[in-house]
Formats: sequence, C-alpha cells, structure tokens
Amino acid sequence: MPTVITAPLTMGSGVLDVFIAEERYAIVTTSGGIDVVDLFKGHVISSGTLPSDVVTVAADWESLRGKLYVGTTTSGVFDMSYVSIRNPGSDFSGALVQRFTTTSSPPVSGDRINDLDVRPGRLLIGTSGGVDFIFQETEYSTRTLISGSNAVRLTTSGGYWTTASGVFEGALEINYDLLSTTGTNIIDVDFAYTSTTSPALPGEPPFGVAVSEVNGQLPVIGVATSGGTFVFEELRGSESSANQVFLTADPTISVDFGADAHFTSGELYTATTGTAQIFDMAGNNITAIHTPESGTRGITTVTGFNTVIRAVDLDGYPGPPGAY
Repeated sequence: MPTVITAPLTMGSGVLDVFIAEERYAIVTTSGGIDVVDLFKGHVISSGTLPSDVVTVAADWESLRGKLYVGTTTSGVFDMSYVSIRNPGSDFSGALVQRFTTTSSPPVSGDRINDLDVRPGRLLIGTSGGVDFIFQETEYSTRTLISGSNAVRLTTSGGYWTTASGVFEGALEINYDLLSTTGTNIIDVDFAYTSTTSPALPGEPPFGVAVSEVNGQLPVIGVATSGGTFVFEELRGSESSANQVFLTADPTISVDFGADAHFTSGELYTATTGTAQIFDMAGNNITAIHTPESGTRGITTVTGFNTVIRAVDLDGYPGPPGAY
C-alpha cells in the first residue's frame, strides 16, 4: 500500500495549495517554494523556488508538452515543462520562466495570483484584480473584479470562480462556454450564485469550489462557505430547478470530489480549519471524520490548521487490492 508521508517538506512550512497529477504526484506550494511528493513512495522527489513567494500551482499532465504553472504573490504566473518535475532529486528552480503578468501578451488582471486551474490547452487564473481565461497561451479573455477571485475551476467547456465584494458578501460566478469569450476578450457571467439566488449559497463569500464531471451525468459542483458545504448539479438555463443539497452547516474552507462522483454517487471531501470530513453522496451522510486528536479507522490529521483538501484515486496503485 502507499507509504505514509513521514519526511518533512523541504521548501518551508505552511501548505498553501496542493495539485494532484496522474493520481500519483502531489505538487505542494509552501511558504518557501514548491515540493513534489510521490504519493506511492511517501516522500518529496523534487523541489523548486522562485524569487517571489509562491501561492498556487496547477499542472497540465495530460498533454504531450504539458506545463506546470505556478502563481506568485507579486510576479504573476511562471511555468515549465511538467515532466521535468518528476525527475527524482532534481531542483527545478532554474527551469521556471515568468509567463503571464499584467504586461505580458496575453496579460492577466493582476500580478497577485490567488488560484489556478488547468485542462489541456486551457488555463483559468484567479487574481487580485479578477479572473482570466487563456487558451493555447495566445488567446484570452478577462473579467475585472474589485476584490479579485480566490478560487477557480474549469469544466469541460466553461468555468466557475468565486468573488468577494465585502466582508460577508460575494458570489460563485459561471461562464458555460469560456472559449467563445476569447473573441471579445471579455468574460460574461451566465449565472451567479449568492445567498439570495435560487439556488442560494448558505454563506458568503464562497471560499472554495470543486467540479466533478462523469459521462452520462450532469456535472456536480461543490462549494465551501462559512455557512457550510453546498452541492448542486449544473443545469444550464434552469439553475433554480437543479438538484441541490446542503451536506453540512459547519463552516468549510475547501472541498473536493472523489473519483467518478456525481450527485447520487461517490464521495465529497470537505475541510474546516480543524476537521476533514468525507461525505457519501448516495446516502447524504458523513462516513469519516479526521482531526489531529482522533479519526475514523484511527487515521488522524497533522497538527495545525487545515488549508486545502484534495482527493486522490489510488486504484491505479500497483499494490494489494483495496489499498488506500
């Protein structure tokens, strides 16, 4: 079975973001840089740093020439070849190149990058100034937001992003066809979920968003808010009629779906500052709770505040049946 991670991260303390690639590599941003953890081996295999503090990371591992993208606090987005980060014992600092800033071509809406999501040929960026969509690294569109966007997620054709317009105000916005927006360079909002819309968010502003798409099923969206975790199906043009459920009233900061999850099947993972929970989508109930003090099946979390939760499908791990 996969080895427990016992070796400390090498690039500083305080995990800021995690991106799972190939259901094997956890790419982790910390206060000091980027660490790549091989989840099968249980330790860091490569690392890198940048002159500007890193915030978020995403990797296009599905494309032949896919890239690793790193968002920073003041210097925009850096990138490099994804396959290079899998070289054991490597320091890939020198391979990272500044790619997108407010003055690059194409530009982004802010040099403070809060979140990234990537699919082959497409990049969605949440910045201090708004949200940006970049296609094939040449075509782009943007939406200006006064308070920026802290969380973004791509779908097969569109994308979701969070906004924060005040201390207790904000929305989850969506555009269902981002590629069409590159013709005007402006991202229009097809629908915005707030605490007063139908369906309504249980709290504002939203903190995190997750998307799961399964063939033959409607896409399912999970939202972390101060009022709990909200899950709904994507029903274009009839949003108020979409299936929806509130899985918990506990304030949540991060969410992620397990493999092949949809509205009536699979698992949703949520994190509060002190607790990680697993929800069964079919039964609409909690199946596991993990804290630093105790946990289901004796599995506890690391002491400290949770910042992000990510699900990993280990069915491809070449270990004993049922290993997790």
